[in-house]
Amino acid sequence: MYQFEFAEDRLLLSVTMTGYWSRDLFDAFAEEYLVTARRIRATHGKFRVLSDAGEFEVQSVEVSAGFAELSAKLAAVDMGRVAIVTSTVLNKMQAASVVPSEIVRIFRDRAEALEWLFSEGALN
Repeated sequence: MYQFEFAEDRLLLSVTMTGYWSRDLFDAFAEEYLVTARRIRATHGKFRVLSDAGEFEVQSVEVSAGFAELSAKLAAVDMGRVAIVTSTVLNKMQAASVVPSEIVRIFRDRAEALEWLFSEGALN
Protein backbone atom coordinates (compact mmCIF):
# COMPACT_ATOMS: atom_id res chain seq x y z
CA MET A 1 0.00 0.00 0.00
CA TYR A 2 3.01 2.33 0.47
CA GLN A 3 6.78 2.26 0.18
CA PHE A 4 9.64 4.66 0.94
CA GLU A 5 13.00 4.56 -0.84
CA PHE A 6 15.81 7.10 -0.42
CA ALA A 7 18.45 7.62 -3.12
CA GLU A 8 21.26 9.26 -1.17
CA ASP A 9 23.26 10.20 -4.28
CA ARG A 10 20.29 12.21 -5.63
CA LEU A 11 18.89 13.36 -2.28
CA LEU A 12 15.56 11.95 -3.47
CA LEU A 13 12.96 10.29 -1.29
CA SER A 14 10.56 8.28 -3.45
CA VAL A 15 7.18 7.60 -1.88
CA THR A 16 4.80 5.17 -3.61
CA MET A 17 1.16 4.99 -2.53
CA THR A 18 -1.44 2.59 -3.92
CA GLY A 19 -5.01 1.55 -3.23
CA TYR A 20 -7.75 2.80 -0.95
CA TRP A 21 -6.68 3.42 2.65
CA SER A 22 -8.30 3.17 6.07
CA ARG A 23 -7.45 5.81 8.64
CA ASP A 24 -5.37 3.23 10.51
CA LEU A 25 -3.25 2.58 7.42
CA PHE A 26 -2.89 6.31 6.87
CA ASP A 27 -1.77 6.83 10.48
CA ALA A 28 0.95 4.16 10.09
CA PHE A 29 2.05 5.80 6.82
CA ALA A 30 2.13 9.28 8.38
CA GLU A 31 4.24 8.11 11.31
CA GLU A 32 6.74 6.34 9.05
CA TYR A 33 6.87 9.33 6.68
CA LEU A 34 7.63 11.76 9.51
CA VAL A 35 10.31 9.52 11.03
CA THR A 36 11.91 8.97 7.62
CA ALA A 37 11.82 12.68 6.67
CA ARG A 38 13.27 13.81 9.99
CA ARG A 39 16.06 11.21 9.80
CA ILE A 40 17.01 12.21 6.24
CA ARG A 41 16.89 15.92 7.10
CA ALA A 42 19.13 15.41 10.16
CA THR A 43 21.63 13.34 8.18
CA HIS A 44 21.64 14.96 4.73
CA GLY A 45 20.03 18.40 5.01
CA LYS A 46 17.34 19.32 2.52
CA PHE A 47 16.13 16.69 0.08
CA ARG A 48 13.57 16.19 -2.70
CA VAL A 49 10.41 14.06 -2.55
CA LEU A 50 8.79 12.31 -5.50
CA SER A 51 5.42 10.95 -4.45
CA ASP A 52 3.97 8.44 -6.92
CA ALA A 53 0.19 8.37 -6.47
CA GLY A 54 -0.50 6.94 -9.92
CA GLU A 55 -2.31 3.91 -8.48
CA PHE A 56 -3.67 5.73 -5.43
CA GLU A 57 -7.44 5.86 -5.35
CA VAL A 58 -9.49 8.90 -4.37
CA GLN A 59 -9.54 8.73 -0.57
CA SER A 60 -12.20 9.23 2.10
CA VAL A 61 -12.74 12.59 3.77
CA GLU A 62 -11.10 11.14 6.91
CA VAL A 63 -7.91 10.13 5.07
CA SER A 64 -7.87 13.42 3.12
CA ALA A 65 -8.02 15.30 6.42
CA GLY A 66 -5.10 13.20 7.62
CA PHE A 67 -3.05 14.28 4.60
CA ALA A 68 -3.79 17.92 5.40
CA GLU A 69 -2.51 17.36 8.96
CA LEU A 70 0.55 15.49 7.69
CA SER A 71 1.33 18.27 5.22
CA ALA A 72 1.54 20.79 8.07
CA LYS A 73 3.83 18.50 10.07
CA LEU A 74 6.09 17.85 7.09
CA ALA A 75 6.39 21.61 6.46
CA ALA A 76 8.10 21.86 9.85
CA VAL A 77 10.74 19.35 8.70
CA ASP A 78 11.97 22.00 6.20
CA MET A 79 12.78 19.67 3.33
CA GLY A 80 13.11 20.64 -0.33
CA ARG A 81 10.52 20.41 -3.07
CA VAL A 82 7.78 17.78 -3.15
CA ALA A 83 6.34 16.56 -6.45
CA ILE A 84 3.17 14.46 -6.42
CA VAL A 85 2.40 12.47 -9.56
CA THR A 86 -1.24 11.49 -10.02
CA SER A 87 -2.98 9.60 -12.80
CA THR A 88 -6.39 11.28 -12.84
CA VAL A 89 -7.77 14.80 -12.69
CA LEU A 90 -9.87 13.86 -9.65
CA ASN A 91 -6.77 12.65 -7.74
CA LYS A 92 -4.95 15.84 -8.73
CA MET A 93 -7.83 17.95 -7.43
CA GLN A 94 -7.97 16.02 -4.15
CA ALA A 95 -4.23 16.36 -3.64
CA ALA A 96 -4.30 20.09 -4.40
CA SER A 97 -7.03 20.64 -1.83
CA VAL A 98 -5.09 19.07 1.05
CA VAL A 99 -1.46 20.03 0.41
CA PRO A 100 -1.39 23.78 -0.22
CA SER A 101 2.28 24.74 -0.12
CA GLU A 102 4.78 26.64 -2.22
CA ILE A 103 7.19 23.70 -2.19
CA VAL A 104 4.57 21.17 -3.36
CA ARG A 105 3.42 20.76 -6.95
CA ILE A 106 1.14 18.18 -8.48
CA PHE A 107 1.86 16.62 -11.86
CA ARG A 108 0.30 14.11 -14.21
CA ASP A 109 3.66 13.46 -15.92
CA ARG A 110 6.59 11.87 -14.02
CA ALA A 111 9.26 13.38 -16.30
CA GLU A 112 7.92 16.89 -15.68
CA ALA A 113 7.89 16.23 -11.95
CA LEU A 114 11.53 15.10 -11.97
CA GLU A 115 12.55 18.08 -14.09
CA TRP A 116 11.01 20.44 -11.54
CA LEU A 117 12.52 18.54 -8.59
CA PHE A 118 16.02 18.82 -10.04
CA SER A 119 15.77 22.36 -11.40
CA GLU A 120 17.82 25.20 -9.97
CA GLY A 121 16.82 26.26 -6.47
CA ALA A 122 15.06 22.99 -5.63
CA LEU A 123 16.91 22.58 -2.34
CA ASN A 124 16.98 26.23 -1.25
